[in-house]
Amino acid sequence: MMTDLHHRVPATAGELPALRQALSLWSGRAGVGPEAVMSIVLASYEAMANVVDHAYAHSAGVLDIRAALTDTGGVIVTVTDYGHWRQLPVDPGNRGRGLLLMRRLATSTEVDATEDGTSVLLWWSLETLKKMDS
Repeated sequence: MMTDLHHRVPATAGELPALRQALSLWSGRAGVGPEAVMSIVLASYEAMANVVDHAYAHSAGVLDIRAALTDTGGVIVTVTDYGHWRQLPVDPGNRGRGLLLMRRLATSTEVDATEDGTSVLLWWSLETLKKMDS
């Protein structure tokens, strides 16, 4: 049986490469094909980068990432922070495309922003994963 992935780390840019690597290795061990692994890692990286860039404006914080296989063979990745949601500016310039990218890469993307933090749930159905690598 495949073990879920879970890491809790300081929300700093220096932590992200190791998290990307861990998620890539986990996805490969889960039987996900190379194109789908790239999609999972890229979308998840965008969510993690958002935590680093936006969640903790004036203080240190943590980032949680969890990945699991669903009962139907899909993949769920959840990226959570315990900071505060900040709305995008009306004109974000060259920024602000992370959520759009996540939504295009995953079957489903849900953002739950509360006073206690933000969770981004990314889900890939088995069908989506197979299409990516066919």
